[in-house]
Amino acid sequence: KMPMIKKLIIRTITAFFFVIAVIYSINYSNFSAAIFCGVIGILSLFEYNQMNNKRPMFVTYIGAALIWYLTIEKGGDQKVYQLLIPLSLGFSFYAIVALFKTSLLELHNKMPSALGFIYFGISMAIAMDLLMNVDSFSNKHLLGIICLIWSSDTMAYLTGSVIGKTKLIPHISPNKTWEGTLGAGFFSMLAGYLFFLYSDLETMKYWILLGLILWIVGSLGDLVESSLKRFYNVKDSGNILPGHGGLFDRFDSFLFVWSFVYLFHYLISGI
Repeated sequence: KMPMIKKLIIRTITAFFFVIAVIYSINYSNFSAAIFCGVIGILSLFEYNQMNNKRPMFVTYIGAALIWYLTIEKGGDQKVYQLLIPLSLGFSFYAIVALFKTSLLELHNKMPSALGFIYFGISMAIAMDLLMNVDSFSNKHLLGIICLIWSSDTMAYLTGSVIGKTKLIPHISPNKTWEGTLGAGFFSMLAGYLFFLYSDLETMKYWILLGLILWIVGSLGDLVESSLKRFYNVKDSGNILPGHGGLFDRFDSFLFVWSFVYLFHYLISGI
């Protein structure tokens, strides 16, 4: 019993300080929120490289930093998005198909730099540019997105633990259930409604619909990371967070959703 209790204590302490650090860094300013996204992108990319047993590919890190700089410098230029969004969406659909046709995951062995650059570099480029150059998008939006994703993840686990019986995709993630996933959807939209009341930002429809989108796409992002860990036979992407694993483990959904967030925000609020 002691090891389990000790593990729970470590997880709780880590989560407490980590959540405070995340909220503070995002709340401080749009610039600090953009820096936060860059840090998550770089460290998750490092963990991805470690997972696939590649040496740190500095060209990938340099490429990610360069695309972030150029994207921000372009100031929300639509031509930038005409390149970034198709690349990001293309990777997303490839990764989703790979959940059911696992042979496609072999591309991660053959093209780790290219896929890592799209997965981590371009997704965070979209987030950083929205924060720095789009007046209708702020660090409060980012805070809301993280709250909705974490609400979905947490409630998927709790609902699945209590009433979960029907396996979702057992060959990838044997512990995930349809009951937990559907419960996550309900609570994600509820979290959207509550965040609207708290923030008075955008409309109620905006946050409830965004909760729905983040639940669906974020759940797929979670499964994509699970499929990669199973493919590379690792339990966690890293060990930077005691009791929780790596940053990629905690931000798998967050890293996966940004092309969809951009398109949603463009359609609802305009950019």
